[in-house]
Amino acid sequence: LISILHLSCVLPTALISYGLSITRYSIWTFSWSTLVFSLPYLVIVAYSGAIGRQVLEGELMTLVPALGLIILIIFFVKTARNRLR
Repeated sequence: LISILHLSCVLPTALISYGLSITRYSIWTFSWSTLVFSLPYLVIVAYSGAIGRQVLEGELMTLVPALGLIILIIFFVKTARNRLR
């Protein structure tokens, strides 16, 4: 449940944390799963910001990283959909 909530990115992290605090998950299970399953989203957001900055500064070599980001997003979406089935 924790992994699905963090990978879906539908709810803000604060709401997920508040909601999971009333469940019977241990603090250790919640902590490690939050760390592991929040990383893909954080990497995508940080990388998108870095690419956006390069585009705004006029660097033309951002096409290759942008394509890599698109492939990474497609991979995560397909992986998440396969796990939900």
